[in-house]
Amino acid sequence: MQLTTIPRSPRPWKRLAGAAIGVLFAVMGVAATVMAVPPDQWPRLLSSWAHALGASRVTYAVVAACLAFLAGYALGRTVKPERVEEIRPAAIRSADFERMFPERIDTGLYHTILIFGYTWETATDFLKFQHLHAEDLCFKVLNRNWLREAKDEKEYNILLGKLGRRLWNKSVGIKHNAQTPWLHKAERTVRYYSEHPFVKAILLIGPKHMDGFISFYRWEDPPTDGGSPYKGADLSMIYLPGQTKEELEVLSYLKSQFEHLWKTSLPANQVEKKQNRSSTADYIS
Repeated sequence: MQLTTIPRSPRPWKRLAGAAIGVLFAVMGVAATVMAVPPDQWPRLLSSWAHALGASRVTYAVVAACLAFLAGYALGRTVKPERVEEIRPAAIRSADFERMFPERIDTGLYHTILIFGYTWETATDFLKFQHLHAEDLCFKVLNRNWLREAKDEKEYNILLGKLGRRLWNKSVGIKHNAQTPWLHKAERTVRYYSEHPFVKAILLIGPKHMDGFISFYRWEDPPTDGGSPYKGADLSMIYLPGQTKEELEVLSYLKSQFEHLWKTSLPANQVEKKQNRSSTADYIS
């Protein structure tokens, strides 16, 4: 991730404020001079000033105005330039994602988090307590249908067994997470797709902002360490901050794919109904 620090010139209102301060200093100087003289001498002192200024009131006024402006301008120039971080698209490591994902939520710019998931085993590891209990935050999650996962496991584990490698066994965890009550204040809705895990991504969506972390599950056939052939741990990702028209277009394409997959996926209770019907049919047969 490349962060560019850009110096920004002092804003006009700061220079105007500086000019006002300069005028204030001038008035305070006059007041201090007058206060140093006994009150009974004030009329004579002011009269002498008025007589002196009468000779060239315009000249003195112009000089005073210029001095006040220069004092304010100089004060405005001493204001430290603002520094702003411009986040650019970049390929990042998994460690960068783990740091940046909660940082982006902390900005308060987003109300919806779309997650292209697989098992939901590690998603909450990157979230802070305040994220899980933010009542104005909504998580929409796509996980693999555990029935389809179990079917694929049964077939693929024949090969892994012959190779003496660790068996593929993620369907149990997916089902367990689906049946575990959500006890946090943030809203979470999960649906379960039947397709193979493909996109590994997170979109952060707010009223005026959208950015995303995008990657893909790595396919290993057969996996060297056994287990699922769809590997998602420690993967590099592409981060799109959504700061240009083209970046927002790419993010909108991905968002449309999430919406399509969401429509064709099932909530947990419907997956369970299918499982119950399947178990009943197997028992009768």
